[in-house]
Amino acid sequence: MQIDITTAVALVLSVLLLGYLTSPCFSREILNVRQWLVAIWPVLAILLASVRPVGIYLARVLEGERTWLDPVLRPVERLIYKLCGIHADQEMNWREYAYSGWASPL
Repeated sequence: MQIDITTAVALVLSVLLLGYLTSPCFSREILNVRQWLVAIWPVLAILLASVRPVGIYLARVLEGERTWLDPVLRPVERLIYKLCGIHADQEMNWREYAYSGWASPL
């Protein structure tokens, strides 16, 4: 399975959005229950409203189908692949896969 740049962008944006929305307004005060509920309900509403569209988008990306972000992100993806010397049409063998898993945390 190969993850392309559009998947990575979607995942990063979702993590950043969720982290931003769940922070207690950058203050150090402790929220009481009512303040917490007021802060968390919009996050849950956004999360539940975006589950189906994001799921459909990710399914299309992982199946290799065309998505609405392809015209914008495909050229960027090709440039990054070219700069890094990655051949998107080739599968990794077990040694390359093991090395990338070992070298990723470094």
